[in-house]
Amino acid sequence: PTLVAEHPTAAVVFGAPFALAVNGRPRTAGTTFALDAGDELVIGSTPAGARGYLCVAGGFDGPVVLRSADHQLQK
Repeated sequence: PTLVAEHPTAAVVFGAPFALAVNGRPRTAGTTFALDAGDELVIGSTPAGARGYLCVAGGFDGPVVLRSADHQLQK
């Protein structure tokens, strides 16, 4: 995927060693990096493994789908 940061944040792609670039500059998977608002993160292919996880400081804001964010639901 190609993602654009809406706010400044810290991020890491963890798991398989995916090819990463921020604004065209390579980054290393498993290493934390900073994104400024408007920065473009491109997550490419991987030579090994099958899964990667994009983690961002503060988490993601999105709709609850199939109880995907139970911790946000009122009990």
